[in-house]
Amino acid sequence: MPILSEEVNLSTTLDEYAAEIFISRKPGNETLEEFNERVIVGHKNLYNSGPEAFLISLDYITNRRTKNICELTISTENEEELISSKIEVVEGKLILTKGAVVEEYNFEDYKFVYNLIKALNTSNILTPTIKEDYEIVKFEKTKNILKTSSSKKYLGFESNDSIIKLPVSNVVRVLNQKNMEEVPYIRNTKEIFNTDEEMLKLIIEYIEMPVVLQWNHFFIVECNSDTFKSMLKDTNGFLTSEGGRLVNKILEKQNTYWG
Repeated sequence: MPILSEEVNLSTTLDEYAAEIFISRKPGNETLEEFNERVIVGHKNLYNSGPEAFLISLDYITNRRTKNICELTISTENEEELISSKIEVVEGKLILTKGAVVEEYNFEDYKFVYNLIKALNTSNILTPTIKEDYEIVKFEKTKNILKTSSSKKYLGFESNDSIIKLPVSNVVRVLNQKNMEEVPYIRNTKEIFNTDEEMLKLIIEYIEMPVVLQWNHFFIVECNSDTFKSMLKDTNGFLTSEGGRLVNKILEKQNTYWG
C-alpha cells in the first residue's frame, strides 16, 4: 500500500530515515523505541529478495510485528542423520521428517496455536521449545503461521582458493552455478579441493536447525495456491461473486491486466 506524504509524521530524524524505505510510525500505538527496532530490521533486509525476504518484511512493514512461537529441532545422532531430516511449514500444514518417519500436522485439525503445540509435545521426533511470544499468540489461528523450511540454499558463494572452506554446516550438496553440476565435497573437513584455482560460484544446499515457528497478523496466500483458487471459484471451477470481489480488491492495490 502506498504511503502518502501527509500520512508520514517526519517529526524525528528516525522518521525521515524510515521514510527512505517506505515505512512509517503508527501514531499513538508505537513508541520511538519500538519504531526504531522495526526500522533496523527493515534496513537489514533492504537488499534481500525472494520468498523468505517477503516473509521477513512482514515483521517491519507495519507495527504488527511477527511473533516467535517456538523452536523445533529434530534430535539426531550424527550429521548424516540430520541432513536426511526436514522441518517445513507448507500450505496449511507442518511436516516433520526423520528418515522414514514422517509426521504431518494439518492446521485444519489444530485450529489454534495452542492446539498445535500441545500435539507437538507428543511428537516422536521432537519436543518444541517455547519462545517469548507464545503466550501472546497461543489462542490465535494456526493458519497464520508463516511458511518456513529447514532446507536452505546459500546462493552465489564465490572463491578461487585451492582449498575452499564452506561457510555453512550440515551441507546436503554443492553445485557449480555455471553448469549446475555437483561439486565433490569433503564432509568431515567441510572443504572443496579447487586444484585449478579457478573462480567458482557455488550454490550450497544445507540444513539449518533449529527452525523457529512464527505467527503473523497477516494470512498469506499465494495466487497460484490451491487455497487461493478455492477462495475464488466454486466446486465446478466457476468464479464466484465473492471471488470476483476479492480479485477487484487485489486490482485496486496492484493494477494489472487480466491477459
